[in-house]
Amino acid sequence: MAFLNNGGDIIVDAVLTDLGRQLLSARNQFQVAKFAVGDDEIDYSLYNPNNTSGSAYYDIDILQTPIFEPSTYSVASLNSKAFSYSDQYLYYLPTLILNQDVNVQDGPVSALDTSTNAFDLISSDSFANYISAQTSTSDSLIDARVNLPSNLSAQAVGTTSNARAAELTRRFIRVSQGFNNYQANIALGNLEETKFSVYVNSLFLQVVDKNLIKSVEPAISTNVFDRTQAMDMYILDTVQNPTYFGFVGTYNDGTQTKLATSLLASNLSQVGRELQFSLKLSNDLASNPSYYFSTFGTSFASTVAGKAVTSLEGVSVISTIVRVVGNTYGFSVDIPVKLFYK
Repeated sequence: MAFLNNGGDIIVDAVLTDLGRQLLSARNQFQVAKFAVGDDEIDYSLYNPNNTSGSAYYDIDILQTPIFEPSTYSVASLNSKAFSYSDQYLYYLPTLILNQDVNVQDGPVSALDTSTNAFDLISSDSFANYISAQTSTSDSLIDARVNLPSNLSAQAVGTTSNARAAELTRRFIRVSQGFNNYQANIALGNLEETKFSVYVNSLFLQVVDKNLIKSVEPAISTNVFDRTQAMDMYILDTVQNPTYFGFVGTYNDGTQTKLATSLLASNLSQVGRELQFSLKLSNDLASNPSYYFSTFGTSFASTVAGKAVTSLEGVSVISTIVRVVGNTYGFSVDIPVKLFYK
C-alpha cells in the first residue's frame, strides 16, 4: 500500500475490483455500469474558514491530503461510501450494530467473549469435549462444526446437557439496524436496509442461516490461497433469503419496556429487520483441520469462554473478521471471530 501524491492536481487512478476482474475474465464484452466513491482518507475537520488567503483556500488542506492507491480487494476499500439522498431534510441516519442484548426473545443470547473479544467457534470434536463445561455459562460459543448431529443430543457439543446442546447449536449472530438517537423523531420507512453483503474468509468459514440449515452460494468467491485475500461475499436480502432475517421486538427488563436491539431508537418504527446468521467451517477446513490450523493458526494459552487454557493443552486458534455491509447506505459492522481446535 502506498500514497498517491496529491499536490493539488486532480488525480484519477482507477482499478477493477475482484468482482470486476472476475467479470472481465468471464465475458467477451465488459462495460462498467456502476461505480462507488468514498472518503476514507478525508478529515473534514481540516476545513478552515479562517484561512487568511481567502475562501478559495478554506479546503486546501483537504484537497491536498495524500490518498491511498486504489485497492482491488473490495473488503479493504471504500469503508466509508459516499451516497446521495433525495430528501434534503434528513438530519439522522440509521446505523448498524452487533446486537448482544441479554433479553432477546427469538433465540439464545450471542455475545462477544470478554476475554478473547470475539465469538469463539468450536472447530473440532475434541475441543467441544474440552470446552463443554463452559457452555452453560458462556454466550460467546458457536458450534461451527460441519454436519452436527441432527438430534441435538449431548454428543452434539461434547458432554454438556441436552438443553444446552440445543441452545448452542442454535446460537447465531445478530446485526440490528435502526436510529441510534432518541431525537430522531421520524419513522425508518424507506431508509431501512433490505439487502446486506456478508464477507468471510473463504479458507475458514461459510455463512448459514440462523437455523444452521440453509446456506446460499456466495455471490463472489476469490479462492486465492492466501488468508489475507481469500474472500467469499454473500448477498442476503429480505425477499430472496427470509430465513436470514428476524423482526425486532420489545422486551421488559423488569422495570420498563425497551427495544430488543439496544439501539437508542424511541419506538419500533425506527428499527429495521435484523440480519440473523450463523457460521460454519469451510468444507475444506472441516475435511483437513490439522493442516489448516498448523498452517494458519497459532498456539493458544489464555482464557476462552471463561476457561483458562495453558500451552500444554494443545489448543490452536485462527483469528479472522466477518464484515457485514448494508448495500444501500454502506454502513458496516466488523465482527471478530476466533476458531478453536484441539
